Amino acid sequence: MITERLVPAKLLRRYKRFLADVELGASAEEITVHCPNPGSMIGLAEPGATVWLRPAKDPKRVLKYSWVITELPTALVCVDTQMANKVVKNALEQSLLLPFQGYQLIESEKTFADSRFDFRLTKHQTKPDCLMEVKSVTLAEDGRAMFPDAKTERGRKHLNCLVKATQDGWRAVQLFCIARTDIQSFCPADHIDVLYGQALREAAAQKVELQATAMGIDKIGDEFTYQMMSEVPISLALTEYD
Repeated sequence: MITERLVPAKLLRRYKRFLADVELGASAEEITVHCPNPGSMIGLAEPGATVWLRPAKDPKRVLKYSWVITELPTALVCVDTQMANKVVKNALEQSLLLPFQGYQLIESEKTFADSRFDFRLTKHQTKPDCLMEVKSVTLAEDGRAMFPDAKTERGRKHLNCLVKATQDGWRAVQLFCIARTDIQSFCPADHIDVLYGQALREAAAQKVELQATAMGIDKIGDEFTYQMMSEVPISLALTEYD
């Protein structure tokens, strides 16, 4: 379990992808904070929303806070994309993800071909070495999580490299870490990036393992905890939107 204390604020606006203006707590002081999410953040960046901020540890940092959580009426959503990697790494190190138990060495940020992957798992007694790419998922509709929330050429490149890894004898995994508390299933967001959806289905056909796992997010006062929860069913059926 990963635990941290956050500071409440009211969102005023998000702009230039990585910046947001907020009113801080009871003082309503207006400040600019870091937004650690390059995506479109559909439904998570509405003015007036309650957001939760992480104070910077470095006193010399220009932006003193980072936006971590959007609190919706029915869900908590972690918009800090790096939290997914931290939670997955914590789960791997504690052998909490059953399909990946038994790997003795877990390394972060490792290169294969011309791409960098989040994790490389090695030294298993019976299974081949494994490359794993983690995607933080924040987009959802009617209980269904979706990825991506914006077109992603980089995401397709990762999938193509995972396919190459399987052809070279590796175990290759695309893990979707769903960073919100109100979902029951996962599917590719074809209405946002149909090419990514096609690449995901092709990767699955080439023995790339797909897994979607829910991130548990709990709040008591100003203390938030994050942990890996249950596996979420994946649907690769084509989806249609008006």
